[in-house]
Amino acid sequence: MDVSSPGPRSVDVRLETRLVSFFFLSLLLSWRAPAQGGGRTSPGPRLPAELAGLAKLEKGLQRTARKVRRATLTIENWRKNSKGALLLKSGGSGVLISSRGHALTNQHVVAGAEALFVVFWDGFRSPAKVVGRDPRGDLVVIQAEEVPRGARSAYARPDPGPSRKLKPGALVLATGNPFFLAPDGDPVVSLGIVSGLGRVTGGASVYGAAIQHDAPINPGNSGGPLWNLDGRLLGINGRISSSGATSPGSPSSTGVGYAIPLTQVSNFLSQLLKGAESIVHADQVFGVDVKTVRDKRGKEAGAEVIRVKPGSPAATARCSGLSERGLRVGDRILRIVYKGRSHEIRTARDYVNLMSTIPGGTVLTVVVKRRGVYRRFSRIKIPAAPTGKAGKKGRGR
Repeated sequence: MDVSSPGPRSVDVRLETRLVSFFFLSLLLSWRAPAQGGGRTSPGPRLPAELAGLAKLEKGLQRTARKVRRATLTIENWRKNSKGALLLKSGGSGVLISSRGHALTNQHVVAGAEALFVVFWDGFRSPAKVVGRDPRGDLVVIQAEEVPRGARSAYARPDPGPSRKLKPGALVLATGNPFFLAPDGDPVVSLGIVSGLGRVTGGASVYGAAIQHDAPINPGNSGGPLWNLDGRLLGINGRISSSGATSPGSPSSTGVGYAIPLTQVSNFLSQLLKGAESIVHADQVFGVDVKTVRDKRGKEAGAEVIRVKPGSPAATARCSGLSERGLRVGDRILRIVYKGRSHEIRTARDYVNLMSTIPGGTVLTVVVKRRGVYRRFSRIKIPAAPTGKAGKKGRGR
């Protein structure tokens, strides 16, 4: 099964709506079957009450869709042909996060751009430039040169709180520009549920703690927002798992989409806004390889260190209260403390999930178990990420 990044394709598709499923489910649940024996039957179906509930849900979805579409952007990636003329080559979606035109999208949406343009929900089109990049995390902040008056108060606040509270089964909305169906900026809206949390997907970029959901997202949805029913931003859509294609090289949704959660985005946002060209992730430089270990009952019991890189933060970390230095092969990582939050590590995936979402320049505490004794390594400094201007590429013209 391929894990592909949604990028735009001009093909005909039929847009599906999940409200149909909700309608028939409501009818099914509202129907009462005849009672057995005695010729007596139970009361008839309570359709009015159930349909009233469905209508209320529908109105709520429409209200949220009206709200979030104003913060959703269509992004155009223009490049020069052999004659030097600019042509629209690719693009995707984005989400406005400030009144000054800053927006989040995926790195692969703007890659190779010689000119960028964004289209707002009302059709207003503006040149844009890249402000900061995180290629490994597939995140970019861009900025529109002009922001229409109606959009200046419509931006989404990148608050990680709602994504931190997210649970499987929660209803979510995705908005964006699938198959370039929103060239005028009026986004396509789809509905789904959260299928899983903490998913790891690899490749040129790593989604370390991705939100898995089944809201239909397709080529062109990349960089677009994922919302909760209150219209709060949850994450940035970027990948789909695909087993087929609507046309050669064009994977389509199979109900497995991945979004970068705001809990991760918020950790890197300040560096992106300051113009970082790339950002170090803690799992890249901490200096250990790990595997999942289990106890005698077969229960997951931590991430065991199988390699320590000499000279790395892991190799030079100071053990609290002891003269010992450095993690060692065989140590079992049980807990990592970051920004005052203690994170339990039960598997190698837990380790990757967390460390890939932590930027360089931060300080960690790591708790391990060594030969049955707990060790605490405090104030481990993760090397700072390189900073600088994002460069001339990607500036709007």
